[in-house]
Amino acid sequence: TGSMMSRMSAGRLKYVVISILVLCMGLYLYPDPFFRYMHEEGRWTVKSDRPIDGNISAVLRDAERRLTSSDSLDANDRFKVYICNSSWRLFLRTGGTKIGGAADVLFTRTFVLRESDINNNRLIPPAGTLSDEDARPLSYFFAHEAAHILQSRRYGRFVQFSPQWLR
Repeated sequence: TGSMMSRMSAGRLKYVVISILVLCMGLYLYPDPFFRYMHEEGRWTVKSDRPIDGNISAVLRDAERRLTSSDSLDANDRFKVYICNSSWRLFLRTGGTKIGGAADVLFTRTFVLRESDINNNRLIPPAGTLSDEDARPLSYFFAHEAAHILQSRRYGRFVQFSPQWLR
C-alpha cells in the first residue's frame, strides 16, 4: 500500500507541477487580467495596474517622434505595453526587477516598463536615479522597447540570438 500511495502522490505531484507551469505560461502570454487600466492612442495600447495619467498622450507623442527616425517603422505597426507599477508584476514578466523595461520578441511581441511617473514623463528607476535621467525620459523607454519589437518583426523572432552588430 505504501508504494501505491507514493505512486499516486508522484502522479498527483506531476499534474500539480504541470498545472502550475501551464498557469504561469498562460499569465505570461496573457497578463491582461493584472492590468485593469488601458489607454489606446494611435499605434499604442498602454495597459497599467494603476490609473493612467492624462499626460500619457504627450509621452506617446514623444515616443512616436523618437521612433519615426527608424526605417523599420511601418504605418501598420502597433505596440502593446504593460506598465508594471507593482514590482511582482514586473518580475512575472521579466524574471527580475532591476530593469527599466523589457521586450518579449519571442512569444508576444509586447513589452513591459517598470513603475512610471507618467505626468512627469519619468521612469522610476529601481534604486536612486538614472545617471542620464534627462536624456532618457519615459518616452525614451517606450521608443527603445518598441524598437526591439520592430527589430523582431524585421529580422525574426530570434533576433535576440543574432550577432551584437545586428541587435
